[in-house]
Amino acid sequence: MIFYRVVLWCAVLSITFSNFVMAQTPVWIQIETRPSLLEIEDRARAYSAKLPNINAFSLGSGWYVIAMGPFSEEIADAQRRDLQSRLAIPSDSFVTSGSSYGAQIWPSSLQSGSGVETATLAPQDGTGRTQRRIITEPLKDSNAQIDLEDETLEQARLTESQLSMPEKKNLQTALKSEGYYTSVIDGLFGQGTRSSMQAWQEDNGFDATGVLTSQQRQELLAQYNAVLEDLDLRLMTDLEAGISLKMPMGLVEFERYAPPLAHFKAKDDSAAAIYLISQAGDSKALRAIYKALGSTEIIPENGPRRLYDDRFSIRGEDRAIISFAQAELVEGSIKGFVLVWPAQQKSQQKRLLREMRQSFGVLSGALDPDLGRAYGEMPDQVYGLNTKKPIFVRSGIYVSNQGHVLTDALDLTQCGRVTLEDSYEAKVLAMDISGNVALLQPQTMLSPIAVAKFARRAAAFGDPLLLAGHSFEGRLGGASVTAAKIEDLKGLGGEENRLRLSLDALPGDAGGPLLDRSGAVAGLLLATRPGTRSLPGKTHHALKAEPLKELLFNAGLIANTGLSSEPLLDVQITRAARPLAALVSCWAQ
Repeated sequence: MIFYRVVLWCAVLSITFSNFVMAQTPVWIQIETRPSLLEIEDRARAYSAKLPNINAFSLGSGWYVIAMGPFSEEIADAQRRDLQSRLAIPSDSFVTSGSSYGAQIWPSSLQSGSGVETATLAPQDGTGRTQRRIITEPLKDSNAQIDLEDETLEQARLTESQLSMPEKKNLQTALKSEGYYTSVIDGLFGQGTRSSMQAWQEDNGFDATGVLTSQQRQELLAQYNAVLEDLDLRLMTDLEAGISLKMPMGLVEFERYAPPLAHFKAKDDSAAAIYLISQAGDSKALRAIYKALGSTEIIPENGPRRLYDDRFSIRGEDRAIISFAQAELVEGSIKGFVLVWPAQQKSQQKRLLREMRQSFGVLSGALDPDLGRAYGEMPDQVYGLNTKKPIFVRSGIYVSNQGHVLTDALDLTQCGRVTLEDSYEAKVLAMDISGNVALLQPQTMLSPIAVAKFARRAAAFGDPLLLAGHSFEGRLGGASVTAAKIEDLKGLGGEENRLRLSLDALPGDAGGPLLDRSGAVAGLLLATRPGTRSLPGKTHHALKAEPLKELLFNAGLIANTGLSSEPLLDVQITRAARPLAALVSCWAQ
């Protein structure tokens, strides 16, 4: 019986609403408040299933309200009492003018002039599923100038004493940003703060009292926030990612999901971009995201990186962009963001980053891994981002237990940095007298699986060899092995320290080891030099083992040598050759 009476009241309420005369002052029946967007949306959906005219609004400070209406005051009060008697709404519901209600967030068809933008995203996973909304709410204009009366020194001291600690710290931060204050931000106005206030007053044409009036404080903060003008900072809440923070919605807009990232791209052709990080996971997943982000083009190499069990931060900067990334583990989810900004706007990036970090908030839930499945993952991409690409990739030979590597020296001078196995920074320790081969030394500990042994006997004409090399420049995750044959014991130019080979090699193979039938290194494959004659496709050259051993000796390393023995099977040589081949990458920076 109660159910039918509630249904009847729903019909009455709907008719009442349609006939509501807006000439009367509208009021609302406030039903409940919640401190979470996710909760308020779910509760509004539940109420809407049984009652008409359900709305949800922002109250500010992270709180939200569900209200029913609008109605005339007389009708609202009567309906409140009856609905409470039917247990359709809580007993503490009450009638209110709604003057404290901010942006409307439910339903999705928002009232005109509310100032909030709600994006309902198109399906991305091929299932027809529509993603939940992204909500952006306007912020209070902190730069709005208010006409203030002049204050005497005593009045300025009085109004200053009424400031909260955060307000005092904000003034110190503004003075520091403008170059006047150099000490810690503690909210204590000592001699350092007073001196900086005096200096600011002098530079801005005020009496240097060391105590800012209300008008001066307003002007100082306006100067401090001027760099954020035109960004249209808004409180953005992505219900799918479960993240809320201030974002420059005047410059960026939502593009797509590529879990664990939500992509926000620049509205123009600038380098600005923001990525939300959201994924269910543990410390292992956190480390995986940290490593993956560091491999992408949006994170320059130059800058500090910090990885802990429960959080990470990455800073990177080059001539084009400044990047900052942070993420942390929160109740079984990884939440964070990446800010990418033009390097020419460093002061603006600094201020924007402070606003984003201070406003960052976490809601329940994380990005569904199936989101964005329709886009697919392109080659050389991770999370929808392009990975860094080296200038060139070639092979090398591990020659010591400390990770020293011999490789072809061609074009190494154009490398801003060199890495081994994509992860270990290396430097050129020495080069042979001809400048054809370089000895690389890793900058951090690197323990190779195997170390080369060099042949004691000289290679002979017609000997079969096996080449181990990264033919496909690391894309296979390991070295390939290719058969070779010695066609001559010197180069085409008569070079005595070279072998001429018949070999089907690719550019990535250059620098790789050539093993004889005993499993010892007989030579190092050389890249084709520019300007040389066009040779048949299978004609290549290698530097013999002797000059390689000489280079190691001159660098203070002892070359391991292997005794000739019974010939090994191809499968045995292949097994020995693969771990000897190092992956050598040349990067622009």
